Amino acid sequence: MSVSDLFRTYQRVVFSDVDGTLIDGEGRLPKAWPSIRYALRDAMVVVTSSRTVEELLEIQDALGIEGPFIAENGAVLVLTNEWIEHAQGTVISVAGRMLRLIPIGTPGAQLSAIVKGAAAASGVVIDTQRGVTTADVAHTPTAGPHTVTSHALARAHSLLLRISGSPELRLRFFATLTAAGLTVTHGGRWHVVQGGSSKGIAVRALLGIVRRRLSYDLCVIGVGDAENDRSLLEAVDLPFVVRRPDGQIDPALQHIDGAYVAQAAGVEGWAEIVQHMHPAPTGGRAHE
Repeated sequence: MSVSDLFRTYQRVVFSDVDGTLIDGEGRLPKAWPSIRYALRDAMVVVTSSRTVEELLEIQDALGIEGPFIAENGAVLVLTNEWIEHAQGTVISVAGRMLRLIPIGTPGAQLSAIVKGAAAASGVVIDTQRGVTTADVAHTPTAGPHTVTSHALARAHSLLLRISGSPELRLRFFATLTAAGLTVTHGGRWHVVQGGSSKGIAVRALLGIVRRRLSYDLCVIGVGDAENDRSLLEAVDLPFVVRRPDGQIDPALQHIDGAYVAQAAGVEGWAEIVQHMHPAPTGGRAHE
């Protein structure tokens, strides 16, 4: 069997955020997910989330998908199955599955030192995800609270923060992080801090790997609901915006060029969105 025979014939690559987009606050999938998954049978579905590698493996199982995915808000690209032979990164075993992890951007230990210094200098109080209780972490569809919390402790290349302090102190804190070359975006109940990485950067990195193996054009699709999805939506041919549960659009996503906004709120917008995921002309943003 040749190398090319190992690869499925994909027509579309769909990058989707997880929390608020594919999974609601109670850990539930869209009601129509089985039919949605069937409609995407020609697609590589890539979960793209602030969650950790271990959490996203469980979510892939719940969704009935496999293949590459993006963890820690774009700070870790994970290759699986036929893609694992890529030259970069490190191969590890997680729950009996072989994965190739490709870190992107500033390592977690360096991030932590910069963030702690900035917090002390600005006067804010920070709470990282490493210190939260099970009640603070949304459950995956297949895991209990204990498993999810232990997985949250496995974060290595990004930081999730809650920040306490006056608006003036918070602005000073954010300015200090920006001056240090870090970015801060909002995802759900947390601020995501990272350096030299984003969902959009990871999307382009994975597309580069995929296109080196597949000789034909792909339609690249993105789905997201929050500020930290903006770079993802700007990196694809067809961007789709999911409304928040209150029916509102995240302000950061209100002016994405060419974006389709679902009318249904929350994860149920997926059933509507999938009907519009037709192939796009080549030469779009995902080819830049």
